[in-house]
Amino acid sequence: MLLKDGIIMGILGGFLLLSMFFQMRGKLPFKKIWRFDTYGIMPNYSFFAPNPLTNDFRVVFRLSTPNGNEGFQEIRLYKFKKWYRFVLNPFKYYNKGLIDLCVALIHEYKHLDEDAKNFIQISANYLGIFNVIKNELMDSQKICTNGELEFSILVTQDTTIERSCSVVFRSFKHKIQQNGEPVT
Repeated sequence: MLLKDGIIMGILGGFLLLSMFFQMRGKLPFKKIWRFDTYGIMPNYSFFAPNPLTNDFRVVFRLSTPNGNEGFQEIRLYKFKKWYRFVLNPFKYYNKGLIDLCVALIHEYKHLDEDAKNFIQISANYLGIFNVIKNELMDSQKICTNGELEFSILVTQDTTIERSCSVVFRSFKHKIQQNGEPVT
């Protein structure tokens, strides 16, 4: 019984040491260990992104009316935090869905040929983001009946207060009909 326990402890201890060394993949003496893990047995402990809280999406839109342009307004990706959010988070899927729409739209747009860039307007991701904006406008009763609507997706970077933004996608301008629906 004592021999079995010693063997098991030796195997688990060796696995622990190898998995610790495996986390240092880029370091020179440990590259050999990584090369022997052909079946992917060694765990990779990366619980967080390489640079957490440094990259975030922002969806902004602008209404153009005959009187002039309104400034860009931001769609809140994250709804207000309530005290019960750690137990019940009803907006979790809304947040994830909107972020997934942004990621998919950017990916889709990058892979289109220059001749086909206009067809992005009929993609499900484009229309999904447009629908979120339309619902936001209707909830706030800011929808106008003879204007134009456009939106952009921004990526903010850095963890400081003054975060730098870059535009990764800009939509076309869409005329709005009398009933508030967009004309594509």
